[in-house]
Formats: sequence, C-alpha cells, structure tokens
Amino acid sequence: MMPASPPGLAHRSRRSHGDEGIELILSTKIVKADLAAKFLTSAGGETFSYQILLIVTSSTVIRLSDFGVQGADAKNIFYLREVDDADKLYEAIKAKKNGKAVVVGGGYIGLELSAAMRLNNLDVTMVYPESWCMPRLFTSGIAAFYEGYYAKKGVNIIKETVAVGFPFKFQIKLVMISTHHSGERSQTKEWQGPRS
Repeated sequence: MMPASPPGLAHRSRRSHGDEGIELILSTKIVKADLAAKFLTSAGGETFSYQILLIVTSSTVIRLSDFGVQGADAKNIFYLREVDDADKLYEAIKAKKNGKAVVVGGGYIGLELSAAMRLNNLDVTMVYPESWCMPRLFTSGIAAFYEGYYAKKGVNIIKETVAVGFPFKFQIKLVMISTHHSGERSQTKEWQGPRS
C-alpha cells in the first residue's frame, strides 16, 4: 500500500519510457509470435523484434454495479487499480481506525489489501466466490497455507460467497452475501462483520 504517489509516477506520461529503453505501442493486435527468432507480427503486417518479451494484459476494474449489486455506489466502497485509488483508500483506512472492512475478491490485490488493513487494526473479512484464494495460480494446498496464515493474522475468510447488496446508500453497515456451495441452493443472508 502506498501512502502517497511515488515521486515521478503520477506525472509520467504513458509514452515517456524511451529513456529506459521501453517503447509503448498501443492499439496494436499481435497475431503471430516467433519466440525462437524473437519477432512479433501485428494484424497490420508490422514486425517487431525484441530481446525480452513482457506480455501485460491490461484490465479494467470490475465494478459491483456491473453485476447489479444493490448499493454499489455507496461512498465507502473502494476499488484498487490506480495510485489515486490507493490514496483514497489510504485516507479511508486512516479515518476508520479499529473499524470493519469487507474485501470482495480473493486474488492477489485482495490478499495484499487484507494484510494492509489488518496491519492498520481493522477487522477484515474477505469474501470470494471461489473454493480457495487465487485459484488461477494456487493449488488448493498452497491456498490452504495462505488462508491459514491470513486467518491466524485475524482475517475472516468466507469462501464460495459473493456480495449481492449493500443496503445503505451513504454509509455501509451491512453486507448482503449469497453462498454458492456446489450442489446446494444459494442462500442470501445479512452479514454485519466479525463479532467483537
């Protein structure tokens, strides 16, 4: 977690990486890769040579409103993708010492954010729809190790569950969650956070 924008990052143009030997080429679809010869071919027929190939698949934030989640526009729902997002979240964490937080998602960002919030004395619950954290990267055994580690540090983990609503417009005090255990019918219930 970054408390403020690192020097130079916030003001750096996306195309000013020439000094570092990096060329940024946007809106170009690569249709062929010759890894042995270290050449790429674009849909337009352009070829690019490289010494080191870094594949970075950009993404956009998946917002709860994309799924029709009730209350997804509340002021204390935060998304974390950009430095500005981190700055806003940092200020909210400082303002809510000893508060409660729900982290929706069990990926890398969710794990790191949960750890940072616990270090700042928040009661943290992670909610994610998968059977274990980081399922695209971790086996169930590796995930069990990390889930156990985070649980020992005080993070409450609720698996196979999705957030379906935040019924307070301005200040969230209640989260509606729906469990999705394989072979069972989904159940929606109110969740108010870890009990003190």
